[in-house]
Amino acid sequence: MWVGRLDKEKGIDAFLHIIHKINFKSEIYILGNGKEYKKLVNLYKNFKRNHFIKIKFMRYVKNTQKFYSKSHILINTSHFEGSNNSIIEAFNNNLCVIGSNSPGGNREIISDSRLGLLYNLNVHLDLLKKINFMKKNYYKIHSKLKNKKYFLKKFQENYSHSKTFNILKKI
Repeated sequence: MWVGRLDKEKGIDAFLHIIHKINFKSEIYILGNGKEYKKLVNLYKNFKRNHFIKIKFMRYVKNTQKFYSKSHILINTSHFEGSNNSIIEAFNNNLCVIGSNSPGGNREIISDSRLGLLYNLNVHLDLLKKINFMKKNYYKIHSKLKNKKYFLKKFQENYSHSKTFNILKKI
C-alpha cells in the first residue's frame, strides 16, 4: 500500500516505474489525492501490463483502517518528510515498511526503530530490490514488529506532552 498526497515531492512516480517488474502476485492500494492524480493514473496505464499486479487508485479515503488491515507492506517514496504519520500508522497496524532514505522523518523513524527497510531515493531499482528482499524475508522482518510498542510509545499523547512540558520547564 502507498498513502499520501499525490504530488511530485511524494515520489510515487518512482514506485509506478518499477511496479511492472514485480514478479509475484500483489494487490496494491494507492490512497491519496493531489495535483498529480490524473497524471499518475495515466502513467500507470501507459506501462506494460503485469498480470501479477492489480493496482487500485483511491482518491481521498476518510477511513484508511480497512486498507491498512488488508495490507502487509507500506511503501513510502517521499523526497522529504516531516513526522510521517502513514509510517506510524503502518507500525500500529503491524505492517512492514519500505521507505525512501530521505531527509526528515523516514530515515529517523525507520532507522531508529529497525522496523523497516530504507531504499536509495534516486535509484528506482533499489526500491524493487527492497520489495523483493521484503517478499523473501517477510516473516523475519515482520517478527521485529513485536517490539514496536517501545518505539511507538514516543508517539503517544501522554509521552509527547510530558516531554514537551519538561522542555518548557527548563526554559
